[in-house]
Amino acid sequence: KVFIGLGLGLGILVLALLAGAFVLFQTTAVVAITLDKRTVATEATIAVSADISETNVEDAILAAETITHEVSGENTILTTGVKIVGENAKGMIKLYNKTTADKDLAAGTVVKTGDREFTLDEDVTVPAATVIEKTSGEEKEYGTLETAVTATDIGAEGNISKDTELTVSSFADSSYEAVAKDDFSGGSSREVRVVSASDQAEAVKELQTELEVQALKELEDMMGAGEYVLPTLAITKKSVTFSSEIDDEVNEVTAYVTLTVEALKYSAESLQPLATELLKSEVPEGYFLSDQVPDIMSQPLKDDEATESATMILANITSKAIPELDIESLYPYILGKSSEDATKNLEDHQAIDTASITISPSLLSKVPADAQKVTITIVEE
Repeated sequence: KVFIGLGLGLGILVLALLAGAFVLFQTTAVVAITLDKRTVATEATIAVSADISETNVEDAILAAETITHEVSGENTILTTGVKIVGENAKGMIKLYNKTTADKDLAAGTVVKTGDREFTLDEDVTVPAATVIEKTSGEEKEYGTLETAVTATDIGAEGNISKDTELTVSSFADSSYEAVAKDDFSGGSSREVRVVSASDQAEAVKELQTELEVQALKELEDMMGAGEYVLPTLAITKKSVTFSSEIDDEVNEVTAYVTLTVEALKYSAESLQPLATELLKSEVPEGYFLSDQVPDIMSQPLKDDEATESATMILANITSKAIPELDIESLYPYILGKSSEDATKNLEDHQAIDTASITISPSLLSKVPADAQKVTITIVEE
């Protein structure tokens, strides 16, 4: 029985050793790291030109292509103009001719009282005054004529009272005079909302801003892979119409605008050599510039040398610098280490941002000591 128990124990020990050796032999680790990329940027004045087929790195000229696009839209706003509308007062006057000759007065002749003016509705001839011999002496009888007049301005102010005295044109009262025969009537006024010039201008301004944004977005949507459009548009044609004209009595006015715009399109292929040249002095030692297309933000600049097909821009060019890393140099940091220590060692490395380790079988927590059983891969964030 003693020998049987001893043999059983030795068998179990051998099996355990064999199992441990098998597990140890089969243990693998996959290490995934992300690199500590750095943003590099520079600001430079460059020309974007459609006159060249290839980017001129030496002179900082980006090759581009002119593209055209048309957009249309409408914009309705409330009117803000105010206009006084109404009717002109009308009435009858009695003209007095105090001279000894007939007096012709044309239609439109002005008669007025204070600052209120009226005009004759028709041509008239006012007979001359006559002198009558009486026992008491000579007596002058003025020539008279009744005729209709209309106020020159609208409003109730023209509704003057009966017997109101009026002067005739620029003549002296001693020669000619007029008197309101009855109370004048019909004069009225009120304020109404109308289209003003500023309303039309504002409707167009708002719409044009929206259309420029729309045009740029549509152009960007039209770009293929690796194609980009410069966010600087030139309006080559603008058509504007309105639903109502200035002084029209309406509460709203709509502007209809069609814009034809030109923009400069460039490709990643044309930008890459220029960006590389401009950014290379910004790349830290031990890093290299990413081959991804750099980001470019720009604003137009006025330049005397600019042409119709070239735009001077102040460009902010941004890209990523990638650390130069020899994967083989990382093994000493992790082989035979615990998963926790190995991860910490990797993340302390200046070229590495994050690290994760997956050990199989998962029950084990130590990285194999054999580099052949450890795979290190670089993953993108």
